[in-house]
Amino acid sequence: MRPSKRALAVLAAAALLLIPALPARAATSFTFGNLHSAKCLEVAYSSLADLAAVGQYTCHAGNNQKWNIVAAGGGWQTLVNVHSGKCLDVLGWSTADFATVTQFTCHGGANQKWELVQVTVGPGQPNNRMMLRNQHSLKCLEILNYSTADFGEAVQYSCYEGANQVWASPQWFWPT
Repeated sequence: MRPSKRALAVLAAAALLLIPALPARAATSFTFGNLHSAKCLEVAYSSLADLAAVGQYTCHAGNNQKWNIVAAGGGWQTLVNVHSGKCLDVLGWSTADFATVTQFTCHGGANQKWELVQVTVGPGQPNNRMMLRNQHSLKCLEILNYSTADFGEAVQYSCYEGANQVWASPQWFWPT
């Protein structure tokens, strides 16, 4: 007796479930340099803790300054710190200007989703500048008070394309 096509299809599908998944390709990690200060976005002191401070520090290419951009649907992204594996997060789901931005265990909430908003550049400038706009608050990531100091605090504020809100990544270029 010959098995039916349906029975063969069911057996083939079941066999696929037994094949181990291939490992995911390594994601490209990104650094984000602030246009005003020329310092990089980082998790302070390479912390692994929830609620650890996020700010700027002299660029040194440590994993606490590297971020994976993970598609979250609808054009939104999560930014996952390479060192800690935690997400860039607006503290307490705040919608206020000057709300603190930290890292927190990734949970898929709108306060952890960001839109990379292209910033127009002049002729001869690299096409890699952006603002990071939060889905929940619709406010942009910036360095507080235009600080140029190491450990300058990352906060959210109404988007206005100030140089302290503009980020560049040498690993990212907008399609032309």
